[in-house]
Amino acid sequence: MIVHIHVDKQVQPIAQSHRRVPFHVRPDLKEQLRRHEALGVIEKTEGPTPWVSPGVVVPKNEGKVRVCTDMHQVNKAIKRERHVTRR
Repeated sequence: MIVHIHVDKQVQPIAQSHRRVPFHVRPDLKEQLRRHEALGVIEKTEGPTPWVSPGVVVPKNEGKVRVCTDMHQVNKAIKRERHVTRR
């Protein structure tokens, strides 16, 4: 499934700084990113990009990690689609 997000071109792209990942979590993070790339959830990019959002790694109880992205700044540029619902 492909999702098209409408971005407001008037909003200046922001490249946020990264957040540090603890050394003991890095192997689990690399494995999770490899798994997500293999499933097609994420894709690797080459070269500079106008928008950069920091990743957040949260350890889970079963020893794995949850990878999240802080989309706070990016959300300011997204144009929301409005759908009318009828009764």
